[in-house]
Amino acid sequence: MLPLHTQPRQDEVFSSWLVRLALENEIPVHTFYYSLLQYHGQIWTRDIDRHPPHELLDLIAQATGQKANALARLCLTSYEGRLYEKLPITGDAPWLMPAGIYHRIRKRPGMQFCPVCLSSDNFPYYRKLWRTSLAAMCDIHHCRLLEYCPSCQAPVAFHQHGMGRLKNLRSDAGRICHNCRYDFADCVIAVADVDTEILEGYAELLTTIKSDHLYYLDLTDGNEFLLFKGIRALVGGLGGRNGFRLRSVLSALLQIPLVPEVGKDFEYQSVQFRMYLMLCVVWLLKGWPERFCEVCAEANFTRSRFSEIYNELPFWISSVVDVRLNLGSTHHSYEEIDSAIKYLSMREGSICWQSLGMLMGLKRDSAKSALNLWLRRGGRG
Repeated sequence: MLPLHTQPRQDEVFSSWLVRLALENEIPVHTFYYSLLQYHGQIWTRDIDRHPPHELLDLIAQATGQKANALARLCLTSYEGRLYEKLPITGDAPWLMPAGIYHRIRKRPGMQFCPVCLSSDNFPYYRKLWRTSLAAMCDIHHCRLLEYCPSCQAPVAFHQHGMGRLKNLRSDAGRICHNCRYDFADCVIAVADVDTEILEGYAELLTTIKSDHLYYLDLTDGNEFLLFKGIRALVGGLGGRNGFRLRSVLSALLQIPLVPEVGKDFEYQSVQFRMYLMLCVVWLLKGWPERFCEVCAEANFTRSRFSEIYNELPFWISSVVDVRLNLGSTHHSYEEIDSAIKYLSMREGSICWQSLGMLMGLKRDSAKSALNLWLRRGGRG
């Protein structure tokens, strides 16, 4: 066992804890793992938060007394079935900030941080939530997260503190820039100038990710994967090339700028844009689906505009898009559609979109969408 086997903190990410283990024992990071734990595999030349090698996990468990399930909760695989279905070993994944790893260097901001949180920590540590693009605001302090050192614009690479000639083994090393030694406690924080209810709603959404027992709103009957899959589709649609008119309407309504970098996925957008867009999405979700439909109507945004991402939409969104956003269609509730189909079934014995459209006065696309809605809700034709 180690002289000091510090415990993981709340929501701490695996790589942060690895560094703290070494620094709190006052041992350089490379020496700690290569010589003391006798682990000779790669650690910092890969995204160790994704799928850490079993050999490394076993050695750490023996040295610290931590159980395997406790170590698994520190890794990004713990979000499987919630933020993404399955986390690939390498490559892009929904909601995951790309780190741009080149040897031990980080070319992209794969880790964000809240300077207030780091300043408040006795021994600064990095949260697992900060590795996600979903989190662009601190759920505790409601300030915008930072992606780069504000002094030298270097991405966060806290593992570098325990390496090289200029290694820093101090207890506050986690809040110091590895490149220029700027103290993140001196960062200027920014809070979005929006309604407090929207900020609190965003913080509530982020809090549910950190908890295994909380659920956000009541849109998917507690199925978090479908919830976050839908939110990812919304930010993709709003931030994409077809979302300009929606962004214009939302920007005017909420008085916030929405200017994305053209051609970039949500995970590659700036933290400022991601925060503003997520605030818009939270506002839409708080009044779902009425607010969404009203904004789409004002922007003249119809079902066809979702064609590029339609297959990615979970039912709680596609059902609204199918029935409420069909150009020229009259909105009918599921109950009305169900009644019409039961009538046709008794009268004709079979159901098709043509007969449903004739009965309800729907055009072709609307009739097909209505029948599709009924089938997806468990109807049988």
